[in-house]
Amino acid sequence: MFKKAIQAIFLFVFAASVHAIDLSSSQIEKWISAAPTVGKWMAKNQDVLDQDTKINFFKDSPVQIAASAMSVLKDAGLYGEFNKLLQTFGYQSVESFFLQHSQIIQSFVEYQMQASGTMDEAEKGLNSALSELNKSEELSESQKEMLAGQMQGLLGQLKKKEEPKNDNLSIIKPYAPQIQKLLESFGD
Repeated sequence: MFKKAIQAIFLFVFAASVHAIDLSSSQIEKWISAAPTVGKWMAKNQDVLDQDTKINFFKDSPVQIAASAMSVLKDAGLYGEFNKLLQTFGYQSVESFFLQHSQIIQSFVEYQMQASGTMDEAEKGLNSALSELNKSEELSESQKEMLAGQMQGLLGQLKKKEEPKNDNLSIIKPYAPQIQKLLESFGD
């Protein structure tokens, strides 16, 4: 159950940004191709990358998120290695990957929320995840506090948010099943 709660957190954290970047089918396909390898690389380096970051997924634009993620990679001494990995998938830079990654995830979550027809389910999911988070023995207290703060901020955003208006939704739609599968595999 906690794994699903963390997946819900992962999805909803990226949904809060309001700074859209237009996506193309080729960008989504490139991301889908890179995501399994990137996920494995991130998991392999999780201990080094797992630090307090100043990324604010509620207020930061994808540009700010990319800058923060690049800073974490540089601080960990992993920027060059990650950049080489991304280049094998055709990315010109770490920044371009994180810009696309953020927008794909944000658009996917908006698509899922719109497809469900209600924000109530999202709110229930976050409340459930928050409850599970408090019971988790897998996370440190500081990690729990950080995630709880993010989830509470998302709950506030959900209450304010109206029907999503994202031009990327029609581009995301045909890829939604693949994206869902990839996001579910990140927790494995």
